[in-house]
Amino acid sequence: MDRNRFLKTLARDEGLKLMPYTDTGGVLTIGIGTNLEAVGWKGKTYKSAAGFLVDYPDGITEAEAYAAAETELDEILEQVEELCEANGVVWNDLSDLRQEVIVNLCYNLGLGGINKFQKMWGYLADGNYVQAGIEALDSRWAAQVKRRSHRLTFALATDDETALELP
Repeated sequence: MDRNRFLKTLARDEGLKLMPYTDTGGVLTIGIGTNLEAVGWKGKTYKSAAGFLVDYPDGITEAEAYAAAETELDEILEQVEELCEANGVVWNDLSDLRQEVIVNLCYNLGLGGINKFQKMWGYLADGNYVQAGIEALDSRWAAQVKRRSHRLTFALATDDETALELP
């Protein structure tokens, strides 16, 4: 998996915000999509922006945002191969780009969230990447993230990195 390309894609998709905000799913977030409610910041979770700003009145730095994204990426990578195996998908048989798409989905939805895409997993296990992408688009997630879902599912279906629309 191309970690640099993934982080560029993730920063574009999630945005880079140095102050806490509520994302499209209603989750308190900071940096490059770091969930302050579930993942937290420096070992502490937050339920409100005001609570976070008590501890970090100036927000965070860009370097901290990228470091947090790298840490979350490492944690996801430790679990994603097992998640794939549980769903009949061999991680190492996926191209780098398809691995990035799955990790992007895990980062955005959480491991529990992406695990609910049972039809998508079935098509991935069969190597039917086009239908896997169509199934991912048939979700509440796709309606929430709109353009991101189209880029990711097109990349999944075609294995064409130009689908990511990176500069």
